[in-house]
Amino acid sequence: MPATASTKAAAARQSSPKSAKTPATRPGGLSALELHALVVAAKQAKPFRSEVPVGKAQPVSFRVSIRGEIDHAASQTSTTKEAPKLERCLALLFDALGPAARQRAFHGLTTRYHDADVAADTLDPQALHFAKVAVAQLTIEAEQPKAGNLTGRVTLRRLAS
Repeated sequence: MPATASTKAAAARQSSPKSAKTPATRPGGLSALELHALVVAAKQAKPFRSEVPVGKAQPVSFRVSIRGEIDHAASQTSTTKEAPKLERCLALLFDALGPAARQRAFHGLTTRYHDADVAADTLDPQALHFAKVAVAQLTIEAEQPKAGNLTGRVTLRRLAS
């Protein structure tokens, strides 16, 4: 399969992680620590959001001093449950059936699914039980990397312009 522009772009993103940015590409020439201090400081603004007037392109220009400490916890992994993908489950089920049974199952599924009168309590209890057990058995636990929490305590002081 030939590489397309989108696959090349995806490969380029994977080969150049975000942490490889140079200080020149960061906003305002700020360090990563300084930028995250802004994030911590911005959390102090949340209670006052309703006081910001509604409108587009409102001019903002001020100088501020930010002092404090930033804590960055070590990266870790978190375990999440991943439910089975519906399309793959249906494909496996249809694959197990012969061509004629596959057509009947497909027609029955699509017809009954769109029937507004079909509710879970009207389904065959054994079929519902098999579906629940299958989903439970096909659900997997996956470990995913998680960036460490970044918190801090900062004080803001408006500077004269």
